[in-house]
Amino acid sequence: MDTLLLGHGDPRVTLQNFAPPDSGDPYAGGSFEVVLEGDGLSARRSVFIFAHSNMGLFFAELAEQWRGWHGSKLWESPDHDLVIEAKFRAGGHVEMTFAAQDGPLPTWRAEVTVEVEGGEEMSKAAAALARLLGPDP
Repeated sequence: MDTLLLGHGDPRVTLQNFAPPDSGDPYAGGSFEVVLEGDGLSARRSVFIFAHSNMGLFFAELAEQWRGWHGSKLWESPDHDLVIEAKFRAGGHVEMTFAAQDGPLPTWRAEVTVEVEGGEEMSKAAAALARLLGPDP
């Protein structure tokens, strides 16, 4: 399995085609593809990351805080082409908005919001992402 699927049906977000950065070099580059689908929308973007971009850590922290938090938590890719915003909602769910665009001065932007159960489902997503990204530096 080299993909991570978030969402149940439509909308959904797929993270795939991982080329993880070398964990021995915090400045080594890697990439993955994000696919956003929902309500007639289909967008994909190749996302560049460094070993120190901490995307895996972002997901791990969301999983650890399964009892919730106030406000929004954000993760942004180094080239500003993917932003993930997570908000804890009633009922123990995490609302995750994935916004992809073509760089810091975008000519296009696509956004999809999916709901993830804050306990086991988020823990499984964090573990899968950690495997796909490789060891932390």
